[in-house]
Amino acid sequence: MSVYNGAKFLAEAIDSILAQTFTDFEFIIINDASSDDSLHIINSYKDARIVLIQNTKNIGLTKSLNIGIAKAKGKYIARMDADDISMPKRLEKQFDFMEEHIKYKFCGSKAISINEEGQEISYLPDTVCDEDIILASIFFKNMFIHSTLFIEKKALTDVGGYDEEFTRSQDYRLYLKLFTNNYFGINLNENTLLYRVTKKGVTRVFSESQDFFARLAIKKTLKEAFDIDLNIADVEKTRNTFDLHKKNRMLSVFKLLSFKKSFLKAYVKHFSKHPIAIKLLKEIFYKSLKIKLKFFQQSYLEGYIKCLKVLFIFSQS
Repeated sequence: MSVYNGAKFLAEAIDSILAQTFTDFEFIIINDASSDDSLHIINSYKDARIVLIQNTKNIGLTKSLNIGIAKAKGKYIARMDADDISMPKRLEKQFDFMEEHIKYKFCGSKAISINEEGQEISYLPDTVCDEDIILASIFFKNMFIHSTLFIEKKALTDVGGYDEEFTRSQDYRLYLKLFTNNYFGINLNENTLLYRVTKKGVTRVFSESQDFFARLAIKKTLKEAFDIDLNIADVEKTRNTFDLHKKNRMLSVFKLLSFKKSFLKAYVKHFSKHPIAIKLLKEIFYKSLKIKLKFFQQSYLEGYIKCLKVLFIFSQS
């Protein structure tokens, strides 16, 4: 758990970990040079499981997490944010699941969103717990809640930990690296966390920055895993493919079609052992393209024919 000026909710977060039914852990807390009472709150606990790392200057979440990973001694690493609350059996459930399902290298879970007063609110979208849907969708949407992450340390270190180029969406970049290196994850179909939504929350305050780094995560991973080179604008259009109400211009659609062919071929080759996920991805592409055809004006006859040809290629691949 990395903390930066998180005094307001910090004690609740710490208490929720120390009260876990699974007790055999070290609780690594990185205080990222907080200027509020965070350090005082951490030092008020005398639990021997707490390992405090004090940054001399503020270096940000991503680098702080990597420092914590390097320090960790356990087989697994669980993530926690300084304003969230882990339910009492969270670690027990995730540990037991990982020990029983060795094909997975990490897991997340569902969560209940709460406001600053701890009241349940409607905020988080429904968490997907089907591994094939996750695999078919991961390149277009973050499918995991960062604060529920429970991962084998070896898998985490094998992919180089968190990419320190990413000050936002560092978790999304991590999941993409894991999947393309054949370290697969799943969400538990139960709530293990109370996810705090605050006015100063990262996702809310830095939504534009968050979205930029999400696009960058896709771009970097596509290049590394499939040797597909997209610029940021093309990645944004790709993400918008699944927003079927947006009427992209013909040129944008053509760029997308070209990307889709190369991506689908690379994806099918890389994830050939996951036929259901491949089938789902093809269905998503086919459906999105068919709906886009409705938006084309008749004057774009040449473009219309080109799109039909691409649809035929998808249907045969």
